[in-house]
Amino acid sequence: MSSEPATLKYKIIKACNTFSEYFIQLLHETSLGLFRIYEHNMRKIPKLIKTKDRLERTINNNNIINLRINDMIDNVQKIKNTDSTDNILVMIKRISSLKEDIEMST
Repeated sequence: MSSEPATLKYKIIKACNTFSEYFIQLLHETSLGLFRIYEHNMRKIPKLIKTKDRLERTINNNNIINLRINDMIDNVQKIKNTDSTDNILVMIKRISSLKEDIEMST
């Protein structure tokens, strides 16, 4: 058991050293470094543009949905505040009271 962590530690140190050596060589080889950067840009930039476009469409769709929800909330508030709905409620109460009066009288 104790040899496994030592072996793992040795492998990690070796990998770090190898990476450091490779990185130092890459720093000295400018044309290779520039080529890698160019290659990376050619692969990643089109994907990033597609992702940006999808994100913008999603944001626009969300904004439209939010506007519709806000309109619906405003409409419901207007209905609640309308006098005609109050009048309808008053009329229903009057009718129910008249019905009760008629039932009591008979």
